[in-house]
Amino acid sequence: MRVSPFRSLLPNEELISSLSTFTTSVKLHYVDYLRNGFYTEQLEPAMYVYEIRVADRVHTGLLCSTDLQDSVDGHILKHEDTLASKEQQMMYLIMERKAMLKPILLTYKPVPSVTDIIASYQDQTPVLSLKEDRAQITHTFWKVSSEDSTALIEHMAKVPRAYIADGHHRHSVMRLMKKSADDMLDGNFQQLYSAYFSFDQLDILDYNRIVTITDNTSYATIMARLSAYFHVEVLEEARRPLAKHEIVLLMNYESYSLTWRSEYREDDQSRVSLDANLFNQHVLSQCFEVMDIRMDPRITYIDGTKSIESMTHQIYSRPHQIGFLLYPVEMADLISTADQGHTMPPKSTYFEPRLLNGLITQLL
Repeated sequence: MRVSPFRSLLPNEELISSLSTFTTSVKLHYVDYLRNGFYTEQLEPAMYVYEIRVADRVHTGLLCSTDLQDSVDGHILKHEDTLASKEQQMMYLIMERKAMLKPILLTYKPVPSVTDIIASYQDQTPVLSLKEDRAQITHTFWKVSSEDSTALIEHMAKVPRAYIADGHHRHSVMRLMKKSADDMLDGNFQQLYSAYFSFDQLDILDYNRIVTITDNTSYATIMARLSAYFHVEVLEEARRPLAKHEIVLLMNYESYSLTWRSEYREDDQSRVSLDANLFNQHVLSQCFEVMDIRMDPRITYIDGTKSIESMTHQIYSRPHQIGFLLYPVEMADLISTADQGHTMPPKSTYFEPRLLNGLITQLL
């Protein structure tokens, strides 16, 4: 991977009284924040060590810039499809800001020399440290020295590929803007703002689906349709799936364990067998006639940070909604899917740690 230091803006800690409010509002009001002195431009391009501490779990990575040609050449691999509406909105915001407020989260096979350099900064004085409101989550940044930046460039050049963990839409938009940059756009769209966290620094959580029933289909009919694809078992109470290829159905205040019948689980030996793909192919398409997962408003998502109680409440907060809870995608399946050139449906994976908007921004 061809990485480099980048032109950055750091926020003024003294002006941030609520981190959650700031990182939520900066998405809409970045230009105003910039105009009113919330950010200071750093004189020299730099890389940063980035630590996210969540309770007892510590995630560390590297903030830098990546040559977008690495993506064009196939060294940055995606594993999920994108939503067209989000891409259009993202393109407008990037052009308006002339900055990237949040890096693309990339993951890669750990490199000991990179890990050692990153770890050496954690006992030093950071340039920025912010704690999220009402949560035991702290975001800390250290500026990497010129000498270590040179070493990191050398070591990261030996990484053959990286995988997009979060930021598929931003990556897709930057690829589109790179093609048009020379003729149409004002700014540097040849670099991708990147946060590299190795495989061992990421956790994959579940990403679940809510389906809204917009016709008069009865619950009994829905269950009959699902029974063609699953072995069905009634559960005493709602819970998450216990293993790959089990889906938990929450419908009409009842809970069911759905396990794929073997003939559907093994119908495409050329690809990794993923619950999200099977769910789209058989459940959404055949049972609910959802033809375009990217656009259909009947499908909404619940990320895996929510408790069972919270998810159940959200599912039943409106009439005619049913929930499908999926087992988290395994890292090995994600890598195999990307290596084969395939993709998962949108919202198949939810990674931790979560990167926030507007902490350290990259100028374009």
